[in-house]
Amino acid sequence: MTTPPGLEWLTVGATVAYVHNRRDSMIYEAVVQKVGKRDVVVTVNDREEKFNINKTTEIDGTRWLDRWISGTWGYSTSLGPLDSDHARKLREGKTRTEAITRAHSLADDFTRRRDVDTAKKLRDALDVFLELHDTEKD
Repeated sequence: MTTPPGLEWLTVGATVAYVHNRRDSMIYEAVVQKVGKRDVVVTVNDREEKFNINKTTEIDGTRWLDRWISGTWGYSTSLGPLDSDHARKLREGKTRTEAITRAHSLADDFTRRRDVDTAKKLRDALDVFLELHDTEKD
């Protein structure tokens, strides 16, 4: 089967980016199981997901598969190359969000416990946060 133009990254066995678009875009790694004439089947978090190969969108100059789940709480999911700029930005954002969440949680713990061990954990979490947000390195 010939892959449509712009979807050359879509090969069986490839690890790709699976993005759940809601308020915050969550990114996961998925493995392509099948590329058919109409559908693409991937495994993400131990479950199979199908995408129509003809429903695409362009994100940051790269062609992605896209699907919309309608309803009151509708959302879309996208499938694209793991090494794309869009996937990289989402992974960096996820890492930064996790660092913020960890530092915030440890700050709360420290206000309750006020012990040296928690203070050291908080310091380490803040170091990770500052390292991720160091603009002089960028």
